[in-house]
Amino acid sequence: MITQWERKKELQELETSKAYYEEEIKGTKKELADLEQDTRVLEKYAREKFYLKRPNEDVFIVLEPTAKK
Repeated sequence: MITQWERKKELQELETSKAYYEEEIKGTKKELADLEQDTRVLEKYAREKFYLKRPNEDVFIVLEPTAKK
């Protein structure tokens, strides 16, 4: 009886994880399709994720201040 309860709990956790990852996959596929279709989106992605820039352009990275304890 205890083993069945543990397995059922594990199954529920795995189903929750599966749903989460399926949503992540959908989002990633949509993002990939957007990147393949629109060069503006591709440029924005490259600038945000990889800090790429155009020639003769300066990039400034602004960090948010951390709260002191």
